[in-house]
Amino acid sequence: MMNTIFTPIAIFLWFWAGVVQFPAGIYLGSATIAAYKARYMERDSLLKATYGIAATASLLVLGITFKTNRSYAASQEAQRLERNKYIETEVRNCEQIRKATVQEEVPGSRELNDDEISAMRYLINLTRQPFDSWNGFTHRDQWREGAYRYPLYQIVYALSSLQCSVMPNYHGALSKAQRAALEKVLQPSVLYYWATEAFWGRHSLNWDPIKWENIMLSGWYMMALMMYTSTTRDLRYTKPGSLVFKVTPFHSYPHSIHTIMDALVDNWETARFCLYACEPNWVYTLCNLYGMQGALVYDRFFKTNRLRDILPKFKKLWYSDFTTPDGSIVALRSGLAGIQMPISGACVTASTAVQCAAVFPEYSEQLWAITKREHTERDETGKTTGLKLGAGDHVDAGLYTMHPEAMPGKTWVYMAAKEKGDRDLASHLAASVSAAAGPLLSDGCGGTYAANNSTLNNAAFANARFNGTNMFVNTLLHGPPEHTFQGPLLADAPYPEVVVAKAWSRGEDLDLVLYNGAGKGTFYLSIERLKPGMKYKWEQGVGGEFIADEKGNAAVGVWVEGRTPVHIKPVD
Repeated sequence: MMNTIFTPIAIFLWFWAGVVQFPAGIYLGSATIAAYKARYMERDSLLKATYGIAATASLLVLGITFKTNRSYAASQEAQRLERNKYIETEVRNCEQIRKATVQEEVPGSRELNDDEISAMRYLINLTRQPFDSWNGFTHRDQWREGAYRYPLYQIVYALSSLQCSVMPNYHGALSKAQRAALEKVLQPSVLYYWATEAFWGRHSLNWDPIKWENIMLSGWYMMALMMYTSTTRDLRYTKPGSLVFKVTPFHSYPHSIHTIMDALVDNWETARFCLYACEPNWVYTLCNLYGMQGALVYDRFFKTNRLRDILPKFKKLWYSDFTTPDGSIVALRSGLAGIQMPISGACVTASTAVQCAAVFPEYSEQLWAITKREHTERDETGKTTGLKLGAGDHVDAGLYTMHPEAMPGKTWVYMAAKEKGDRDLASHLAASVSAAAGPLLSDGCGGTYAANNSTLNNAAFANARFNGTNMFVNTLLHGPPEHTFQGPLLADAPYPEVVVAKAWSRGEDLDLVLYNGAGKGTFYLSIERLKPGMKYKWEQGVGGEFIADEKGNAAVGVWVEGRTPVHIKPVD
């Protein structure tokens, strides 16, 4: 009876937060109690009969397990053969669609529209509050996806990729928001979970959240750190002790980008599967993938080669231990028992197609081809007419609830369609996601978001609204073009009074598109990276001229009313 009642609970807690003592405790506890009660029953004929019952039950369980595994293997093989029939053709078609879209897009030509601006402002506004305040954030627990840390990561991913592709020559509120999100992770209200998991999962009082395991923090955080650092070239987080992880009011652990990279490398080099654990003993593919992408950006940005030996091993074990024969993802595997959990569905397949593109470009194309073939409906001309969604696509991971219109799944497929340059699918999904979201709510400062969704899903929704072709993968693999770092920088503009929709330099000029966030008026823009002593002019309305100071800085007063293009360039 004890096993029947408590074993499912124990296994759930082991999975949920790495509490390995519960399954072992239930097993050993029930065995001890049974032995204690049976100490005077050696001659009891009923007791002897239970031996045969136990043996029969064990054989029955083994038989069912064997049959289930054979059936699963057969279905996997059938799915693999079916996918092999179309995968090459579908991959080629998807690649042609993306290439056609890329050829039509001129770098530096894009500016945000009204909806994209309100999505960006929603993310910025979430960070404009006191360090220990969480207004606008949903919260269920700090152990799983309902924790504060995941929307904070998503805010940085979204704003950094937007900055890289649309406004690399603007820092201001955009960079401040990313730093605020990064630094908000460092407090006990976010990190205390690791004290509990390290204690009950590893029996350790060393609660450093970076040094060992916990890639659900170090991996996701490293990618956010490196996306911000690479896009802005702000080196503040490279300094020793610049990131102090305060797990409890009495336990603080200083780190920097470099020590986080050290921890990632050390763990990958020593882990059984190369990929290493989030919760103690549970290895998640996505967390390791995010960490690897952050490490790739690290190697690119700092011109190192620390992944030279790790990446081939990582890829080999990814394919051998973390994908199924039909090419689907194994979401997690127990480092102790080897238990694995495959996962599928439109949301998972499409989102992984985006998230793995920097590390596994070929696999990314295959996953996107599978998404198109198996999760969309198309007419005879190839035009999208619908989506095929499963139960998992309804799950809002940040609330642990089911969305009736499957908005989480639709959001991620929408984001992927825009990333892959599939305008037809993106157009269909824009309408579908909008219908699922219903009337958007205002945050009171120009941002909009969907009701009845977690902050995690709303952050992804905002990202999807302003995402563009190859926007995420280019941020990881390339960063902003070099010429944007040579030209003038809009270092700051008063926010929310001024909202930037574009900031791009071709090397000497600065091309801006501004909007007034509240009332119209004259606002001063802080311009940096000008040539000291050089005369510049700006073209906007009557325009004007100014001279950069000896540091290459200037403050320019500009009238902002509605869409306001401003072009700053040297005087010939």
